[in-house]
Amino acid sequence: MVLSVDQASSVVPLPNQLRYTAVMSKIDWGSVPAWIGAGSLLLAFRVFLRDRSNADRAQVENVGVWYEADYERKLPGAIPRVEKAGIRWFFRNANELPIEIAYLSFEINTRWDIRDLEHVRVVTPGELPEPTVWTVGPGVNPQRRFIGPLRLAPGELREALVPDIDLSQMAPENADQLDFQQGVTCRIHWILVADNANRQWEVRPMSAKRARRIRWWSRRREYYPVEWRNKVAFGLAVRWNQSKASLASSWKNRRWLRPNRTNPSLGGGPDQNSAP
Repeated sequence: MVLSVDQASSVVPLPNQLRYTAVMSKIDWGSVPAWIGAGSLLLAFRVFLRDRSNADRAQVENVGVWYEADYERKLPGAIPRVEKAGIRWFFRNANELPIEIAYLSFEINTRWDIRDLEHVRVVTPGELPEPTVWTVGPGVNPQRRFIGPLRLAPGELREALVPDIDLSQMAPENADQLDFQQGVTCRIHWILVADNANRQWEVRPMSAKRARRIRWWSRRREYYPVEWRNKVAFGLAVRWNQSKASLASSWKNRRWLRPNRTNPSLGGGPDQNSAP
């Protein structure tokens, strides 16, 4: 009886199969208790790293930040319109160690009482109609501001005032006054905090996430101060911008030196429309 190669390999093991079987038979796969012990060791190491991270983060999470908007409250239709406001920030360090708030990035938003032009009344003939209905709507062109740095002692409560904020460019069309209750609000983008051991953290209260440790390989966000940016990425970005500026300048000079054949006065050859 003649067997094919596949049939023969299924009956008689080939040399590679024999070598694989010999190697696998020499490996000591251990026992079930050994595998359970290894898993317990990995789990204990993971718990240790989590507890250490929570202990380092505890100092940052004991810092409180809030604000109060200070502006004149007026009813809709009152004259003149309120276009100035102040933001008073409060920083509270509930730790037993000092802490530094390097920078606070926040955004100012407004809400306005807007005239409803479909509901107006004429008080005296010949005068301008007065609105009777106002709707509350958001403002335009939110402003971004920064505060810092602030060094807080243990248990200290610090105030920081941002006065005379111009809101005239944030008013929408037909806006009469700032909303009586929520005319000026703030949204925190991020807070850069350095603890007593000079570990750098990023806190984002509006995202409901834990504080993020900033290391040398961490990604930096927009508008970070220079001293908090990734030095490697910042250096590469500077070199990249310098290279682009150099290439743009050389290309501009090359186009300037290129002969202009349609206008001989700009450094080129004869005009194509001129007679020979």
